[in-house]
Amino acid sequence: MDVDGESLLETLERLSFLATEISDLAELDINPLLVDASGCKAVDARIIW
Repeated sequence: MDVDGESLLETLERLSFLATEISDLAELDINPLLVDASGCKAVDARIIW
């Protein structure tokens, strides 16, 4: 199965940035996070402030 590794890395970097820059962020849940040859997609997400 081919995956877009660059897209996955970019998504993880952006999520890390979000978590470190927004001090009010208590919880972030992404489930599932799908990665394939066409990119990375969050099917469902929940953010708790």
